[in-house]
Amino acid sequence: SIQAGIIMDDFVNLYGVRAYESTKKMPCLVLKKCPVVDYDGKDVGRKMTYVGTAVLAGFLDYTTIFPPVVDEAKVETRLQIGTYTTLEDLNQQLAAYGVKGQVEQREIKVLVIEEVD
Repeated sequence: SIQAGIIMDDFVNLYGVRAYESTKKMPCLVLKKCPVVDYDGKDVGRKMTYVGTAVLAGFLDYTTIFPPVVDEAKVETRLQIGTYTTLEDLNQQLAAYGVKGQVEQREIKVLVIEEVD
């Protein structure tokens, strides 16, 4: 967007760095479709509702629990997810919606910031 370009130009000029978009192959939490499994786990406390896996992926990216998230499931169902501390905890809840997360290598977009001599 135009606004993002202006902000990036300001950042580059202020700090005297070089910044650009690139791609990098790295470990990612990949959301995939799987068979639906009834959730019979423990009460997971207060639940958040996410309108699809794309929204869930965005929120998971803000946590420090998992690597960057790639949504290959593309599920648009409302997902009610409670608290989790591990991928296993999250997957037990996601399975009720036919989704699972796996850490796999993926080529993703990254923002590269380099010092300029």
